[in-house]
Amino acid sequence: MKRLLLLALGAFAAAAVACGEEAAPKTIGESLQEVETGRKAVREVEGLLKSGTDISPTEGAQDFVVTTSDDFEIAGTYYRYDGKRSIPIVLMLHEAGGSRDDWTETAEYLYDAGFAVLNIDLRGHGKSTSKGGATVSHESFSEEDWQDLAIDARAVLEWVQEDEAIDIVRIGLIGSKTGANVAVKVLHAEADLRAAFLVSPNPVYNGIDITAELPLREEQNIFIMTGNAKADVLDFTKEFYNVALTTRKRYEIYDTALEGLDLVREMWTNGLVVVEADSSWGTPAIADQERKFDKVLVDFVIRNI
Repeated sequence: MKRLLLLALGAFAAAAVACGEEAAPKTIGESLQEVETGRKAVREVEGLLKSGTDISPTEGAQDFVVTTSDDFEIAGTYYRYDGKRSIPIVLMLHEAGGSRDDWTETAEYLYDAGFAVLNIDLRGHGKSTSKGGATVSHESFSEEDWQDLAIDARAVLEWVQEDEAIDIVRIGLIGSKTGANVAVKVLHAEADLRAAFLVSPNPVYNGIDITAELPLREEQNIFIMTGNAKADVLDFTKEFYNVALTTRKRYEIYDTALEGLDLVREMWTNGLVVVEADSSWGTPAIADQERKFDKVLVDFVIRNI
């Protein structure tokens, strides 16, 4: 992908020189949209979507609502490109007690970097609290209710596949804490999803046990970030990494007791020290520490989705 991007940029620069004009600099996103890398393919549909907002053909952020097969109304924002190519798409999953607002800055960063993004409020959170006309909060969830968060993610992916602007075989997920566990559940259920970027996954969050879902499929790439304060989490991170069948995997352990979004925010503001890492595909090429998390995430999407 990087090679194609460089070729596209080189061709553009050569054309500008030939015309005797200096080319205006392009954003990463604008450059990526000129590179044809694949087309939409057919995905299996599980029937988890009852209805959804019409997708606007215009480019930019658009709010939407989908209704799941069990009547939850899931609200989200779709950052859409109307480009010349079918582009990869990233689904963002927040942690328990949060909302899509937690990921807004990162969603916008990914969009500016050339990717489509789905950022949703999981059921019982944010604006996704309506079920069959009744108001439902995550605060009253049973362990069985928490399991159903995976339905929300899969229904949204079912909805977006109608958009010809994306390549629905190039889909990745990012989740923190409970959202990370949901991402693993979704990857296990959806064989054609490409990758997951996981911040502080645990063996069990809110009853969402992902130990039975390991290992993921050989084609599903992973990046795991976590702090080093909890021995059981460290052991799980390494086990997750070691049993992964993919040849595209990495983990990073940081010197911090912070988890999930708190860890991400610390990376944004002060940076964190990596005390241990292992990778089958190399170290992210990050030149500076400013908003390092977002840059590492973009590097992962480019390499692995």
